Amino acid sequence: MVDTGIDREKRSTESRATGQPMTQPRQLDPCQKWPEDLFKTIFNNSPIGIYIVQDGLFRFMNPRFLEVLGLNEDELIDTDSLNLVHPDDRAMVRQKAVKMLKGESSAEYEYRVTSRYGETKWILETVASIQYQDRRATLGHFVDITERKQVEETLRKSEAGLTEAQRVAHLGNWDWDIAANELLWSDEIYRIFGLTPQEFSATYEAFLDSVYPDDREFVQRAVTEALYQKKPYSIDHRVVLPDGSQRVVHEQAEVTFDHNDQPMRMVGTVQDVTERKQSEE
Repeated sequence: MVDTGIDREKRSTESRATGQPMTQPRQLDPCQKWPEDLFKTIFNNSPIGIYIVQDGLFRFMNPRFLEVLGLNEDELIDTDSLNLVHPDDRAMVRQKAVKMLKGESSAEYEYRVTSRYGETKWILETVASIQYQDRRATLGHFVDITERKQVEETLRKSEAGLTEAQRVAHLGNWDWDIAANELLWSDEIYRIFGLTPQEFSATYEAFLDSVYPDDREFVQRAVTEALYQKKPYSIDHRVVLPDGSQRVVHEQAEVTFDHNDQPMRMVGTVQDVTERKQSEE
């Protein structure tokens, strides 16, 4: 039984009431052999799937492992462990298994499995090489990360859709951490300015260097009023690309302030309106 703080307080109160010395909790002998049924209980109730593979065949698995796959033990014992792996991931898993046989002590990787019901599930697995019945074997344990993968895929599609929409509209977004002077640009802004992320250090000063010289004072004034007078701005100005050509952009931005009214963050958008301006002229 676990000795909680409440139990100790209760015994202390009883001891003071009866005048008898408080009984100390029994200390576990570090050399004491743990009962075998304890390990069976842990194994059978583990939320992590556990198995042993020897000579490429399943030899042992716990209930959670079977639950994830929707299978029973008789269907898996002495069968090829690769049969459960999604066909597109088998080469990778086989390569990992070969490395284990060549002496690699442990590895961690993600792959897909197919359940009894035809569902594709993502598994995060850790495997280790062990000695089992005088031969080498692989001990594996995994967790089902299908839900996490689904969220990641939804986010990836959302980001891809946003990137494509920005490309079509020639509209990019940016985020400036004022305290750290770190400026994050979306891919479309790099395209508008004719730059690549590897060649450009995104800071406010670097941005100003790309602004047409005659427009810099105008842009700086708009930024200053946003920072110190809490005035969001919506302006047009010119930028100079690395090849010397010019583009006209429409820029909007606003600032977030902390509880002391100090500027923390500025976010905004940049849209290439060169063709529209040319048409208006």
